[in-house]
Amino acid sequence: MNSAAYYWLGAKYKHESLSPELSKQFPTVALTAPYTKPLFTVLEIDGDARKFSLRGEKSAWLGASPAELGFTSTPIAVASIRPEITAVLETFAEAS
Repeated sequence: MNSAAYYWLGAKYKHESLSPELSKQFPTVALTAPYTKPLFTVLEIDGDARKFSLRGEKSAWLGASPAELGFTSTPIAVASIRPEITAVLETFAEAS
């Protein structure tokens, strides 16, 4: 779960999102793109309906987003880096 470390940007994109007091206490946050609230997922299972869903939490960037900081990444599209977890709904049929 990425909420434990926010989105890691590295030293090239170091910036302050926290107050001076918190920045001093948590200096590595300046190397990340932090969220305003934690991200998490809730798994709900309905055995009778044979369904499960994953409900994700949405947040916002605390300070500048990775895109606003000019962050680039080869393996992923920067536009896909969002402070949210997307939801999933699946239904299962009986195996034949």
